[in-house]
Order: sequence, then C-alpha cells, then structure tokens
Amino acid sequence: MMKQVNFQLFDEINKTLSDRYSEVSIYYLGRKITAKKLIREINSWADILENKFHINKGDVVTMNLPNIPNAIILFYAINKCGAIANIIHPLNPINTITKTISNTYSKLFITLDNYFASNKNVIEDLDVSIIVCRVSDYLPYIKRKLYIRQEQKVEGRYLYTEILKNWKNVIVEDSKFNNIAVYLHSTGTTGESKTVALSNNAISQLKNALSNGVIEDMNPNRNKSIMVLPLFHSFGFGVCMHAMLSFGFEIVLMPKFDLHKFANLISKRKVAICTGVPTMFSKLLKLSEKDFSKLKSLENIFVGGEKLEKELKLKFNKRLSQIGSTAELVE
Repeated sequence: MMKQVNFQLFDEINKTLSDRYSEVSIYYLGRKITAKKLIREINSWADILENKFHINKGDVVTMNLPNIPNAIILFYAINKCGAIANIIHPLNPINTITKTISNTYSKLFITLDNYFASNKNVIEDLDVSIIVCRVSDYLPYIKRKLYIRQEQKVEGRYLYTEILKNWKNVIVEDSKFNNIAVYLHSTGTTGESKTVALSNNAISQLKNALSNGVIEDMNPNRNKSIMVLPLFHSFGFGVCMHAMLSFGFEIVLMPKFDLHKFANLISKRKVAICTGVPTMFSKLLKLSEKDFSKLKSLENIFVGGEKLEKELKLKFNKRLSQIGSTAELVE
C-alpha cells in the first residue's frame, strides 16, 4: 500500500525552486518569470486568498483559465491554502459553469476578462467572490500595451493585477494540508461528465514515475518543457505543469496550439521535453522540412489522451531521425 504523506503540491515546487531563484521557471510569450518571482507571487496570492477572500482548508475555488501564468500561480496559491482547485474548460457555457460552481460548493470563481464580460450579469448574481484575469497580465511591456487595447474593460475591484498591486503585507506561512488537491472533469463520452478528485499524493506519484528512468537526464539547467496541453486536462496538469516545476525545469507556456509558433518556440528556447495528444503530432507532420527541423532539440516526447496509431508513430519517429533528433514518441 502506498504510504500517504502529509504535504501540498506547493511544498514540492517550493523545495526545488528555492535553490534556483535566479533561473527561469516560466517562459510566456517573451516574458521570463524567474523561480523567485513565481514563489513570491504564489505566497502573495495564498495570503490574499486566505485573508481577503477567506479561502481555507477544504474550500473549493473554481478556475476556468487558459494556459497563462495566472493559472499556475493561482493553482499553487489555492493548494498552499489547503483548498481544492476545481479546474474546468475555459470555454464551457455559463450554465455548465454555474452548475459546477453549485455542485462543488465553490466560494470563489476565477475567470478570464472576455468570459466575464460576456456573462457579467449571470456571474455577478452567483453567490461567490470573483477574480478576473487577463491574457496580458504577464506579457512583456510592449506586447502588453498592444494587446490590452483589444481586451474587455472590467472594473478594477475584480482584476487580478489590481488586487495583487494593492495587497501590501504578505505573511509567508506554512502550507495547510488537505488530501484532495484538485477536481478535474471527464469529457462525458459515456454519459454525463464526471468530477474526478485527485489527491496531492497521487499527483506526486505521477511525478515520481517520470523521474524513475523515464526522463534519463534530470538536469534542470538544460531541460525545458513546452506546455500547450491545458490545465483542465489531467495530462497537462500532472505532467506538463506539476512534474516539470517539481524537477526545476523551465515551462515554455503556450496558451493555444499554433503549428508554426509551436515549432518556433521549441527552437528558440531549445525545448527538450514535449507532451501532447496524437492529433497535435499529426499536424506537426505537415511542417516543411525547414520548419520540422526546428524540433531537433527534442529528447523526450510523451503522447497520451487517446490511442497513438502505429502509422503515425512510425512516420513521426522517421522524420525526427531525419533531422538528427534522438527523440521518439512514447505513449
């Protein structure tokens, strides 16, 4: 029987990253977020959640965010409080989200500005507190100025950046242990969608499995991983986010899969680890020889989510070999 250890997932990344404060933990569309900034903002938000929003051990916080730094920071802040992150698809219709909030007894709802603006009347009538994030929150200065012009206008009292800016006194306390870390939701292919509860320990064991010979070279100074699978996907949550941060690897964060941008990011950041679903790799085969060669730095490629057909595996591995990559698709 697997021994249950009392710790939060935040404790795992905090332990690893405390020795790597000057290193990049998240690369987001040109913005480099160091381990020091990541841990500092997680601690700030844990303090905010507990003292402003009264989120305590066992409480539930619903999040419907894409792959932006806010999502990672807020998850670990929720986790440090001993609360449960209820992570749902950011494009779910509002009636599905209100039902999920009710069914999980959520105390706080965290969403994106455009979703809030489109469903403002319904969301404000919910018996929950609200935090609104923007895609531009962690963009580099110039990109942020350009992007902010097309974002929805939201009142300051809800905004992630305004709340963080106005919160001065951060008290760094120990994590509060709670067995359940996250609620994820099945796709409902055999009926109504099911809520899946995952413990801190279960997610940590997944991380341990990867370090047990699956990734041979665990050197955090050279390993970078690209994250395009979303947080509401267990593969994206457990492998792409938590395992990589726990190892001290840099996460190259990509909010939405784009064929050419994906290849360019791998080349630019010298990404060694890639995780995805078969459909993604099928699309990558459409790249020209020049663009496909940008994947040369890849050393570990993990495929899940659905069955990997033998033909796709053979074709992709052959092209990897042709560009001098030692990687192979691994289910």
